[in-house]
Amino acid sequence: MSGVDDEQRSRRRGLLKQYYGFSEENKEGFDPYNINAPEFNPDLYLHKLLKECNLNQLMQKEHQIYRQIQSLDSEMQTLVYENYNKFISATDTIRKMKNDFKKMEEEMDCLSSNMAIITEFSGNISSTLQGRRQKISKLSGIHVLLKKLQFLFELPPGLKMCIENGSYRQAVR
Repeated sequence: MSGVDDEQRSRRRGLLKQYYGFSEENKEGFDPYNINAPEFNPDLYLHKLLKECNLNQLMQKEHQIYRQIQSLDSEMQTLVYENYNKFISATDTIRKMKNDFKKMEEEMDCLSSNMAIITEFSGNISSTLQGRRQKISKLSGIHVLLKKLQFLFELPPGLKMCIENGSYRQAVR
């Protein structure tokens, strides 16, 4: 069991080293003098510069590093300013959206209550007209029947007139 735990720990350590850039391959490329590397050692770097450079070179290096610091500081201020403006803009947008959603929610509540009222009125109208609808349907049926009867009553005199005029085709129609 201990062997399995050690194996898992070793695998986890390897994954973490790989994730953070500390793989075994980096040991060969390990450079404590690289000012941009995570393993940079300022004391070793300073001792190396003091051994290898004269005063003029040290002054130039100091001036170069000072310019880099100012440049990085300026870039950092710009980034902070830009991100601050984006943050303010996002905050304003969120606030506006929140207000818009409140208004929309109020309008949806109003619409919902209006729809409920309309549904109630529609139900009332339907129930009120239900009896009348049946009467209208019955009267419509009677009207159709009366038209047929009227045609039958008008048929004999119409046929007689067509025959007297000799309009046999019209009489058949």
